[in-house]
Amino acid sequence: MKLGGWNIVKDKHIALPSVEGNIALGFMENFVKTISKLAIKDVTQYTNNHIELTK
Repeated sequence: MKLGGWNIVKDKHIALPSVEGNIALGFMENFVKTISKLAIKDVTQYTNNHIELTK
């Protein structure tokens, strides 16, 4: 609850992706997986570079 937490977002409207009026859960799942893979790739590259520099 740092930086306001719930008090900051409780009155916000969040638009979710939808297809024909239904929330596009499949799209969101794929999107999150893709972002996670990119983040893991970046961390792996950073770690590998750091290991190479410290040899």
